Amino acid sequence: MDIEVSPRKLLAWLLIIIALLLIANIFAILSKLVFHLGPIYGLVPLFEFDREENIPTLFSTLQLLAASFLLVFIGSSCKSRGEAFIFWFVLALVFFFLAIDETAQIHELTGAPIRAKLNLTGLLYFGWIVPYGLATLILGLLSLPFLSRLPEQTRWLFVTSGIVYVAGAVGIEMLGGNYIAKGGTYDFVFSVYATCEETLEMLGIALFVYALAAYISSEFRFLRFTVRG
Repeated sequence: MDIEVSPRKLLAWLLIIIALLLIANIFAILSKLVFHLGPIYGLVPLFEFDREENIPTLFSTLQLLAASFLLVFIGSSCKSRGEAFIFWFVLALVFFFLAIDETAQIHELTGAPIRAKLNLTGLLYFGWIVPYGLATLILGLLSLPFLSRLPEQTRWLFVTSGIVYVAGAVGIEMLGGNYIAKGGTYDFVFSVYATCEETLEMLGIALFVYALAAYISSEFRFLRFTVRG
């Protein structure tokens, strides 16, 4: 059985899921912090963006794994055609690591020790931002030659998705850390920061997945998967 995927329909479905998760998160925040209704049979923590091991986390992990799979697909296709392929696999490894990190929360586990070691506060209160930020900067610089070889539309989709993702994962996270460092708690205000952060992350990944699917569709003339019974 052949399954043909339309990049635009794929993006539409991802955006619909993100919108539904955002609505569920807003209801969870309001029920918990405004109306004080409690966990409501466990439904509230299941959809809160500032909690882990729940449905938003699962969705983000699956998106990252999808991006990694598509990058491997492109890299393998480029290799078979005798074209440059190494950086596609590098990106696939990066997104596979991000998927693991999304589930295992490696950055959360390393944040406190790094903060204590470097005596960080303010915007750098969440200490993991330092190594992850540096890694992001290095990856961005290394990707410049790679980006210059891509078609213009793909290049700008990659750059835009990266900016959106980093704005949430690093930018909004820094603002949330600064709020906690100045005496704030994990209250309604922090929940707003977390909502903005996670929403931007999910949107950035969705846009990147769309960019990869559209690139496959234009460069290889198909985006089809065969399922054998």
